[in-house]
Amino acid sequence: MKPYRVSLIGCDASTRFRMELTEEGLIVLKRLEALSKATSKYPCMPKLEVEEYRADIPEEDYLSENT
Repeated sequence: MKPYRVSLIGCDASTRFRMELTEEGLIVLKRLEALSKATSKYPCMPKLEVEEYRADIPEEDYLSENT
């Protein structure tokens, strides 16, 4: 298992958290990520984003990256 940052990003607010995922879990979330982006009807609809967690980036910088 590896740590990932999972984000739900919208225009008004974002929710982000660290999550340990197996390879199979990552595949499922990556499919959901692609579907959330493909089916969003307008830019402010929340979208899922999954990326590898990087411990070398301070948490406050990491969380403000996409807001």
